[in-house]
Amino acid sequence: MKAFLYKCAKWLTAPVERTSSLINWVGCFVLAVMMFFTAADVMGRYLFNRPILGSFEIQAFLMAIVVGFSLAICGVNKGHISVDIVLTLLPKRLRAFMDAVSYLVSIAFMVFVTWQTFQYMVILYQTHNVASTVPVPSWPFALASALGMTVFSLVLLRDCFYIGYQSLGGHLSLSERSRE
Repeated sequence: MKAFLYKCAKWLTAPVERTSSLINWVGCFVLAVMMFFTAADVMGRYLFNRPILGSFEIQAFLMAIVVGFSLAICGVNKGHISVDIVLTLLPKRLRAFMDAVSYLVSIAFMVFVTWQTFQYMVILYQTHNVASTVPVPSWPFALASALGMTVFSLVLLRDCFYIGYQSLGGHLSLSERSRE
């Protein structure tokens, strides 16, 4: 079982990290677009009295991409908040077991949210939902968000495999410890 968990974690590591990095760069580009779009909207509004039509909806759509695409790299870099005051008092293997349970709950939650987002995207597509002020379909942005959450779920699964391996007494190398 220990070897299986380790192999699964190793198998997921490279593709998950590459995909997380790629979608993070896309998210960074979209964030830069948002910044210039906001500056153009403000300048148009206050200098020329001509704001960009639908700027609020477009910004909300772009934010869905930024948030969805930034979750995975944050998980890869262990940037999410964790409070482990009580867990530090427990033995290492019990701590690893508790972490594994925490990751399993997180994975279950993220898979549920991802599934619901995909379902919502299908509804948006089938109903031809568009923004109220500009004819931009909303389903591609829900799809992007769901794809980002899918990659984040895979990051959580990879980490769960590593932690399960540790809870069974496995030891990680220094490069692998940065991923735990």
